[in-house]
Amino acid sequence: MALDDVSMEDVQGPVIDRRTSMKLLGAAGLAGLAGCTGDENGENGGNGGNGGNGNGGNGNGGAPSSGGVARIGLNQDHMEQGDAARIWGESEWPIQFHVYNSLLRLNENQEIEGELAEDWHNPDDSTYEFELRDDVDFHNGDHFTAEDVRWHIERIEEMDDTPYNEVDAIESIEVPDDYTIRISLEEPYVPFIVYLMAPEGVGTITNQTAYEDDPEHYQQYPVGTGPFELTDRTPGESVTLEAFDDYWDTDDDGNSLPYLDGIEYQFIPEPSTMWTAVSSGELDLVNENSYDRADAIENHDDLVLDTMSKGAYKSIQMLCNDAASDEWEELAQIVAPDREVTDKWEDEDLVTDDPRVRRAIALAIDRQEVVDTAWFGYGEPAHSMLVPTMGPFFEREPENAQQYDPEEAERLLDEAGYTGDPRFTVSMLGWQTAWTERFAVVLQEQLADVGIEAEIDIRSGSEAFDVLLDFEHELFLYAAANLFTATNHMNNMFMTPVEGAPNGSRNRQLWRDEEFDELSEAAMTTPDIDERSEYIREAEQILLEGTPHAWVVHDDVVRARNANLQGIDQVALMERLHTAYFAD
Repeated sequence: MALDDVSMEDVQGPVIDRRTSMKLLGAAGLAGLAGCTGDENGENGGNGGNGGNGNGGNGNGGAPSSGGVARIGLNQDHMEQGDAARIWGESEWPIQFHVYNSLLRLNENQEIEGELAEDWHNPDDSTYEFELRDDVDFHNGDHFTAEDVRWHIERIEEMDDTPYNEVDAIESIEVPDDYTIRISLEEPYVPFIVYLMAPEGVGTITNQTAYEDDPEHYQQYPVGTGPFELTDRTPGESVTLEAFDDYWDTDDDGNSLPYLDGIEYQFIPEPSTMWTAVSSGELDLVNENSYDRADAIENHDDLVLDTMSKGAYKSIQMLCNDAASDEWEELAQIVAPDREVTDKWEDEDLVTDDPRVRRAIALAIDRQEVVDTAWFGYGEPAHSMLVPTMGPFFEREPENAQQYDPEEAERLLDEAGYTGDPRFTVSMLGWQTAWTERFAVVLQEQLADVGIEAEIDIRSGSEAFDVLLDFEHELFLYAAANLFTATNHMNNMFMTPVEGAPNGSRNRQLWRDEEFDELSEAAMTTPDIDERSEYIREAEQILLEGTPHAWVVHDDVVRARNANLQGIDQVALMERLHTAYFAD
């Protein structure tokens, strides 16, 4: 996506117009953030349900009123990471969006505007200078200044385990005074500014005092400047946020935010339990419901059905190498540190280390049938690791896209020497969600059609991910959501693991390719958007050839909400509740 018609003058504060904001988000691979924000009519992209206005809006009618605690069900069994410099994924986003503020944010009109930054300008083509708010305090009473921004970004630059590689573009950070921060880049890169707003962590400011006092405690009880502070947590059960009395922001009429007294997140991984809780009024919102509940939600007197795209894919992750092999023994320890290396594959055939077998599995999947059967039509077939929210980098059916071709699958399996009945048996691991069992059963039936016997092993979330790191299951039902940055996903998920770096930190399929590594690194570092797109396309082709995953579906969210809970500001899949309220 060319930015030839976007100048540095176009990206100065205090608000970047919608057209330019969309170009910046697309160029940075974050177009999905724009597609899922509440619009000026208070509706969030395509669902017709969630009212949302970025500053005290009321999309569903009725005057905002204060008070009440929103009870939200999450289909997960834990929320471990509270440090915004390390948060990577939607399971911790409730903390990212409510405990913290960022330098910038995307408003309801899909414009980039200041949050902790009131205004900004560009002294030259590679420098951003931000004027910060002077009325902001952290939850622990520390006053927010430019030194907090410098400390936060420099901490990320020094970290080995942060997913935010965008800091590599920074040459220097200066603090001319208490409320001015100057960020100079190594070379001009216009889209850099979009990385300074949530859910990206570079501009999501953490607290130095609390972190340095006890880094481990900070991960559990983070301190930010956001509308809510984390006051209690019960591992495996709940996280409680309470309204921050000294929060700086107000609605358009000058009323203090947030309206709610608090938010209680309850971990409920079992779908039927989640449905019972929300349908009986014990919950006000759930982050995902069973897709077969859509009609029941629509017909419920007190609930509203919300559906939305979330920049997601579901895939079959395939174990490509033996973790105990000479090539992977040390690398696997980077992905799964302090784990005893399995010896299972000394005596058993790891069939998925053969790329022909992996391609055959990908060819055996009828993706449209999976969408229709396992997701009740709420989604579309996936043919690659790139998702619609990645903007100009995404193609629905790229060259050599994974397609349904059972005859070719059988030919490849014959060529690989697997001709028995069954040809072989594999174990398919998954974790308990609203979709897992249906997904697994459909895949099991389709694999059986080409002679592959798949044994289903579904466990609770924490147990499944623990077992995954034993590297003893050939197949794993993988879920990626809220993917906006193609380069970050390529880097963390598919590059060769590197000790002390984000490269390959989630490469749990144990797949590697040197040319892919080079292309992924080049895509991360080039400031030229057209070059980045070319690198990503070439890297995508290597992934499709190597087939570490069989990509299956881009699924939508189907969600139930208490009809009285209104004014939610939707960004991507995450609900920002600083303007939410209960209608009378």
